Amino acid sequence: MTSHAFHFIILPEHLLCRNCGHEVAKASDLISVPSHHAIYQRNETIMGVEDVLIQYFRNPAGMHFELITTSSAVVDTSSKAYPADTWFDNFTWKMVKCRRCYVHLGWCYEPGENLKAKCRDCEDTNRAITERLRFYGLILDKIIHQEYADSLVMSPKFYGG
Repeated sequence: MTSHAFHFIILPEHLLCRNCGHEVAKASDLISVPSHHAIYQRNETIMGVEDVLIQYFRNPAGMHFELITTSSAVVDTSSKAYPADTWFDNFTWKMVKCRRCYVHLGWCYEPGENLKAKCRDCEDTNRAITERLRFYGLILDKIIHQEYADSLVMSPKFYGG
């Protein structure tokens, strides 16, 4: 009798761009970065991660966004950092977009000069400080859970003769 060994590979679950399906972040990237500028906050389970912080913000133009925060994201980030109108004190923001379809997905937050000055005592370089403290605010309406997206895929019906 032949013995068969099965090996299962568990792939990380991803958040995808809702527009094109590009993988944007993994479940392990989800972090909570609270802001007192949020109009309201709530916690939900996302991709099996419990108590993911979701925050509701309004920008100066009156547009509203629900954000989740991640430690990493596979996105294109604009080069210009803006210190004004930030939702996270002591952080500048840059626009981020999907690498595949270029739709706006949220913002990258990096430490501002005040925060960098406080951290210089730690003997880190500016680059190391930025990389350690950088995070992403992804717009909840612009992303979709991979498992949900997979459930939307339908296979063609088989028509027998």
